[in-house]
Amino acid sequence: MSSWKVLRRCGVVALILAGLTNAAESQTSQAISPKPPDAARQAQSRIFTHPKYGYTLAVPPGDEVLEREDDNSQISIRSRKGYKISVQAGASRHQIPLNQLPGLIEKKYFGPGKPWNQRLDDHVLQVAGLDAYLVNYEGANNRSQVIFVRGQKLDYVFIFIAALREFPRYIHEFEWLLNNFVPAQGESVPKSEQFQTRAGKFIRPELGYSMLYPTDWVQSEPATTTMMFSGRPGTPTYTSIVSVENIKPPGAANSNDVLSLAVADLKTNLSRSVRGVQFTVDQPWSYIYDGIQLQGRELSAIYSHSGQKFRKVIFVIPRPLQPLAHVWSYTAPEKDFQTFYPLAEQMLKSWRILGVNRG
Repeated sequence: MSSWKVLRRCGVVALILAGLTNAAESQTSQAISPKPPDAARQAQSRIFTHPKYGYTLAVPPGDEVLEREDDNSQISIRSRKGYKISVQAGASRHQIPLNQLPGLIEKKYFGPGKPWNQRLDDHVLQVAGLDAYLVNYEGANNRSQVIFVRGQKLDYVFIFIAALREFPRYIHEFEWLLNNFVPAQGESVPKSEQFQTRAGKFIRPELGYSMLYPTDWVQSEPATTTMMFSGRPGTPTYTSIVSVENIKPPGAANSNDVLSLAVADLKTNLSRSVRGVQFTVDQPWSYIYDGIQLQGRELSAIYSHSGQKFRKVIFVIPRPLQPLAHVWSYTAPEKDFQTFYPLAEQMLKSWRILGVNRG
């Protein structure tokens, strides 16, 4: 029997097969990337393009956009539900580090007799492919989330403010607006270039592969033959997991046996571990790099766990001349899967099998 381990994290179930050697270090990432809204919501919303700066927002259904006559750099979005969102843009201050930008508005809003009297958590992230910094504040009867976004030419400040009781209820409206924010033209670089320039490299020859990963994602080693990469706790990508496992299926005498046995074992164990598994894709897949082509298998599955639906995509590659397989997978809640799939896809494209080519 294979040594299977079920890893459960915040409802995410990732099957871990034990089989080869050691692994590595840790870092972290998060990204709020543009997310297509559902058709009904999109139809009810309206698109606002700033007349001076050219950025675009999808305004939540029913909300009203107000432009200040005395300050055309700032707009306000007011909701009948009680929350307020303000967006401000201006020339980028590259001389000021991104994590120091909160100090500029704290002079006005933070302290005794001001709207905010407590600074809560903060962390880095990405919004629409741009570097960003998030800070949560609290006042006497309100809570605010402020996100500072740095473009090539402009800095953007997004502020969401709501009553303490209403903040958890409506923060998703702010997240939806951010997911559909499009910066002004020329503010960002293509995603593939972003990933290449901001990626760290995991390489472990004894595991037989290397891979690029976002520099602010966390590495962990849940088993001696498994590496896992995800966002850190409290970030949107925390429950989106990329894992790479080395497995030796029982009964595999050589590399020719590995693929079919590994796929069968994987399906059996996933079906035993979670409810209602449906395999929606099971098809050939090829690893091709540097003149080497390895014939593998692609699987895609949906399942439920702890009342939540998840999606998982898996790529299995038999290792030449050994009774071993490399298994790469991306798992995320159904609602987040498509949002963060482009990032996982960049990691998959950077995956290199070592020892069979110049790797």
